Amino acid sequence: MIDVINQKISHLKSAFTPPYSTKNIKTIGFTLSLLLLLPIIIIAVQTEVDNRSRAAENKGLEAESGVKNGSVVEKTDSAASGGKYIQFTFTSSTQPSPTGSNRTPSPSPTGTRR
Repeated sequence: MIDVINQKISHLKSAFTPPYSTKNIKTIGFTLSLLLLLPIIIIAVQTEVDNRSRAAENKGLEAESGVKNGSVVEKTDSAASGGKYIQFTFTSSTQPSPTGSNRTPSPSPTGTRR
């Protein structure tokens, strides 16, 4: 068993010592590209896994930082983010008129039998 390992090691040593043959250059090139690309691939995969395991950032609106106009009222709540929230209110005293008519539509004709 040890003899087999020593033979493999001596074969690899001969591949990495000059003068280089075409076969040795291919072996050295493959080994170097593997040594360079493997860490890059591992880092890229770990970064992708880390990004998928985190919750997305909150990019919502905060009541403290926005400009409020119209029918918006700022209220306080200790459970809210920043201690404040906004409430939209309807300030008109008249009810909006429904669009269309209030009639019940008549049933569509189904045809007559003869």
